[in-house]
Amino acid sequence: MKILICEDEALYAQMIADYCEEFGHEVVAVVHSADGFEKNIAQANLVLMDINLGEENGIEIIQRASGLSFKTIFITAYSDEETISQAGLLQPEDYIIKPFGKEQLRARLQLTAMKSEATTIELSTASGEVELDPLEVVYIESYRNYVNFHLANKNILKARMTFQELESFLPNYFVRIHKSYCINKKHLKSLSSKACVLTNHIELPVGRKYKDDL
Repeated sequence: MKILICEDEALYAQMIADYCEEFGHEVVAVVHSADGFEKNIAQANLVLMDINLGEENGIEIIQRASGLSFKTIFITAYSDEETISQAGLLQPEDYIIKPFGKEQLRARLQLTAMKSEATTIELSTASGEVELDPLEVVYIESYRNYVNFHLANKNILKARMTFQELESFLPNYFVRIHKSYCINKKHLKSLSSKACVLTNHIELPVGRKYKDDL
């Protein structure tokens, strides 16, 4: 994996970087601010983010980048319910409490890599077989026996299948919000009792029977 480390404690940052490289991963950068994150995130597919990044909040930094495609493991010295709940809204891959050791980090990274390999979706479309990263999907729209995958790059892929068939292999960060719509919670920007807004600024209705799932 290509890892961006966002950690303002120099000793911890260096330790994490050394371990990641020892485990065979590529460290694209070690940064200590939102500015450093923004400059390097395009190169990474996994972010190790300290929640308390100096005077900045790592959860907010990740939230502002929710339209991009990467996975997150949060790192923090805090294990209180409020902090964990706030981080959990962004559907991170994991959450590591400081202090932690080499084997704890190895296990978290290994599980993240395994989940990444297992979540590619293969679709049969009119233009042929397509391998799709589900993180790129903002929402899915159902129409009769077809579904449209609306992607972060604004492309739309159409495949012949039903929602019932689709839901059997979607990652757990997808949730049905309406009889015709399923969203990627990683792309959820705001939510009310009757609608949600996604990172592509599309507003979709939330059905009464589905709102508890959000």
